[in-house]
Amino acid sequence: MIDKRFFRAYSNHQTCRIVVDSCSDITCEIAQKLGVDIIEFPYVLDGKDCIDDQFESVSSQEFYGLMRNGAKVLTSAIPTGHFVEIFNSMAEAGIPTLYLSFTAGLSRSVDDALKAAAIVREDHPGFEIEVLDNRLPSLSALLLAMEACALRDRGLTMREIAQWAQTAPNYVHGYFTLDSLNWLAAGGRVPKSAAKLSTLLDMKANLAFDLDGALTLTGMSRGRRKSLKNLAATLENNYDASRHGPIAIVDAGCADDADYLEEMVRAELKDTCPQIVRLILDPTIGAHVGPGMVAISFWGIDRALIQLGKR
Repeated sequence: MIDKRFFRAYSNHQTCRIVVDSCSDITCEIAQKLGVDIIEFPYVLDGKDCIDDQFESVSSQEFYGLMRNGAKVLTSAIPTGHFVEIFNSMAEAGIPTLYLSFTAGLSRSVDDALKAAAIVREDHPGFEIEVLDNRLPSLSALLLAMEACALRDRGLTMREIAQWAQTAPNYVHGYFTLDSLNWLAAGGRVPKSAAKLSTLLDMKANLAFDLDGALTLTGMSRGRRKSLKNLAATLENNYDASRHGPIAIVDAGCADDADYLEEMVRAELKDTCPQIVRLILDPTIGAHVGPGMVAISFWGIDRALIQLGKR
């Protein structure tokens, strides 16, 4: 039997199955509406084994409150064996399956998923399954999954959607700011001296993800409001309204700051503002960036061209 602690099925589609993981910040309600399945990451909260189940077992208020009070959170990748169990259950259904995996830029889980898919193909040679690195963390992964589902609903095959997903992440932008660098410093991702200095000077980091899905520093802002205004400015500089996609905003236990960002976005776009999806940052990523993170994601101009300086 499949370990249901690591998997939730919502898809009733018979032509193509879209699978994401909990690092996409997808809620059960959104998963139900989209018809996608969720693979859930494990984590340890103050010595207690937990599953990233969209804050059903541990509320977001409790999780980020405990972090603010010094609780230790440890994360890990999903074991290959659990992926094998999950993919075997999908193979029994026989529906072509596309798993848009959490970016290899931040986790080795996609490598374990690829190994598991290869094992399952040997046991079920007629089963079509593809594992793709989404190259997009958090709320940006959700935007990719939403569009993949729209393509499925328009009749595209799993293979066609997988081909589209090879380049589609280039057009999904994600920018975020942190209230503190202390949690990144604790994980060894930035020097502790830099975290102490930023706290002393009230400097807030502005970050993005690169084309490989890894994090990159884009600047520092003096004070929280300035850092949030810089997030809103990324929309003005990079948004592509012709793509008609939603905008996503996520927060890690700081809804008031996310409200402030949403107000700026609505003021900027006025009557042309599309749907805004509000999310809470999942524990797996939240463990590394800490409470106080606010992010925005949207469909925009080709980031590859930005990197080449051709925009």
